[in-house]
Amino acid sequence: MDPTYLFVYGTLRPGFNNPFAQLLRASAQYIGDGTLPGRLFDLGQYPGVVHDPSGPALVRGSVYDFGKNKTILDQLDHYEGVSNPPDPTDEYRRGVVTVVCNGTLLDCWVYLYNWPVDKARLVASGTYNINE
Repeated sequence: MDPTYLFVYGTLRPGFNNPFAQLLRASAQYIGDGTLPGRLFDLGQYPGVVHDPSGPALVRGSVYDFGKNKTILDQLDHYEGVSNPPDPTDEYRRGVVTVVCNGTLLDCWVYLYNWPVDKARLVASGTYNINE
């Protein structure tokens, strides 16, 4: 079964007011803040996450429950540049990752960065801020 949760860590988080962040807030219920094991990179105007299940670093983000409204994922895929069907050359891919939220393990959809990060700046705090 596909998860009904979405973990966001960048421009879709609360506090961002782009049209897709507004759409997410209007279409899904905010559950709480969460973390996933991985590394967060500043890519300029937005971040990217590389999932690292065995690594010590955590990425902080927000969890939403979109319930049966799966059309929101199609709209967010468009925003994130994820092809349907997925294309291995896309900048992001949507995958399922286990996230800790409110002390509970949740399987969440996450937009994972799919390109090399050797020239990207690591965000050591694990939290993306537009002003960083």
